[in-house]
Formats: sequence, structure tokens, C-alpha cells
Amino acid sequence: MLRAAVAGASAVAAAAGRAVSRLPSTAVAGTATVVTSQRFASSGKAAHASETGGQVEQDKAGGDGAGIPAAEWSASSRRVGLVGVKLGMLPYWDEWGKRHPATVVHFPDNVVVSVKDEPVKAKINPKAMPKPTSRLVVAAAKAKDKHVNKPQRTVYAKAGLEPRRKMVEFAVSDDAVLPVGTELSAAHLLPGQYVDVRGVTRGKGFAGVMKRYNFKGQSASHGTSVAHRHGGSTGGSQGPGKVWKNKKMPGRMGGKNRTSQSLKVLKVVPEENVVLIRGSLPGPTKGWLVVSDAIRKTFPTSPPFPTVDPATAAAATEADAPVGGADPFDHHWDAADRAAATVNTGRKRDA
Repeated sequence: MLRAAVAGASAVAAAAGRAVSRLPSTAVAGTATVVTSQRFASSGKAAHASETGGQVEQDKAGGDGAGIPAAEWSASSRRVGLVGVKLGMLPYWDEWGKRHPATVVHFPDNVVVSVKDEPVKAKINPKAMPKPTSRLVVAAAKAKDKHVNKPQRTVYAKAGLEPRRKMVEFAVSDDAVLPVGTELSAAHLLPGQYVDVRGVTRGKGFAGVMKRYNFKGQSASHGTSVAHRHGGSTGGSQGPGKVWKNKKMPGRMGGKNRTSQSLKVLKVVPEENVVLIRGSLPGPTKGWLVVSDAIRKTFPTSPPFPTVDPATAAAATEADAPVGGADPFDHHWDAADRAAATVNTGRKRDA
């Protein structure tokens, strides 16, 4: 009976240049220590001068939590999400010693930049989730002025914040609106909750039908000539006399927005602003990810609403998703179980 996991280590190597540094990770019996990249760490330098010549103030995110309105979460509430960077994958062992594939996501310097009150025009199924009426713009990863375009510099200067590398808009309910300057961290997510993760898939370039759509291809022999990997016929002659729309043909593969839904948060590490999410996520290492609460799942407990208090986030420690249930590796059978196995299979079953 396996009660503890065997220690494992997995390193995610980054590319050359200014890429994310090597990620030493160890996951032992549900414990993972992740050292995040220094590329996305807070610089701590003075704020950059704005485009108009004025001095932009240091990030005035709600450090004391006074700017966060008190609200009570309900089933119709929709919280803001987080903007993260994919650092790679590693193995994770839960409290039973079961191994799970996990993706490490870092959330660098997330802050609310602006609030929009215009109605959301997106088509949302009201049966799945009430239609949100407000939007929050969240930015991540501090950057220099020269790496941010002029319209975005104006937005950051108006908010009194340092420029960021990435800006994403989230649709939220009215009771989940946060003031400008509110900092968001990994403690915003609950261990054990489910999330939807959106990202841009890895580009594969121009690909044929066998690689792009998993076609079988033509026969490898019996007269096939220079057409082994071809897609075959693309349409009839007089009938239908055309090629149908959306016909699967060779073309550019990858590089598209994709969302992975209902993925479990295995571990939250507030000290490193990192979470471990079960399964693979779209996009390459160092790619941007947008993480939000799953629309098809419920929370295990009431989440921090509208977000976690800054004082609570500063004192939070790493936490694993609760597992519970029976030991999946407990194979000790009693006499009744062995007798039932003998009757069903006709042979004795070892204890």
C-alpha cells in the first residue's frame, strides 16, 4: 500500500538570451517549491517618467486594503481573472501519492488599470452564467516606457501606475468591481477550485492534412506515385461542382486562441505568486495565459470576494488542493472480496 510519493524533480529549461531562467522544482508528497524567473520580478525602481513629462507615481495598489469594497459572494457573481506566464510543467504528487501532470503559472505584478461600465456585448448563455455588466482591465509584468506604446502609456499615466507588458480585459459582475490600483496575486485563487485558461497555441507553420487533421494518407504501395501524404479528392465533378466550405486542406497550423476549461488548481504558492494547474495549457513556455474562474464548475468553498485582502495575501502560505476519499493504492482485500473475485473470474485472487 503506497502511502507516500517518491521524490521527483523536474526542470524546465528556457531558451537563450533573456528567456525565463531554469526552473528548479521538487514535488514530494504534495509539496512543490518553485523558483520563478527574475525576468518578471518586481524591479523596485522609481517610476518611469510619463510621456507628457510628468512623473508617474509608484504603484498605489491597495496596500492597506482600504480601497477594496466589502461584498458577499453569490452564485451569480463573476470575479476578475489573472494574467500569467507559463513557466513549464512538472510532476505533482497529492497526499495519497498519486502523480498528476501540472503546469506552473506565474502571475507577475497584476494590477487593475481601469474600470469600464459599458454593457458587455459578448454573447453569453444566461443559463450558464448571468451576463456581466462591467469590465476590469488588468495589466501584468512591469516594463520600461520604451517597451510600451504611446496609447498604453497614457492609460498607465492616468492611473498613476508603472507601465506593464500585458493588458487584458475581464467581464465581471457589478458586485465584483475593484478600484483602480488594486493588486491581484496568486492568493486570489483557491486550492482545489477549477479554472478556465486561455492562451495562444504554439504555431506549427504550414502543415499538410496528415499533420494538421490526422488524415490517414494514401496507400504506401500498389501504384501510389508522389501522393502518399495527399489529402485525396476535394470535391466531385459536375455534382456538386465546387469545393465545400470548411473543407480540410493543408494550411497554417497553430497560433490560435484556445481555452482549456475546467482545470483544477492543485497548489497555490503566494510567496512566489505561482500556482500549479493540473494538465497541459495552450501555448509555449514563456507564453501569456489568462486564468479565470471556471464557468462550468462550482467553488469548493466561498472564494475571496471580490478578491483577497492584501494583508491576508501577504500572510498566506502555500496550500495544496484537498483530496480526501479512499486511498487509490489500497489493494488489500478481505475474505468477502476474494470470494467474490473467485466467483466472477473463476480463479483465486491474491490478497
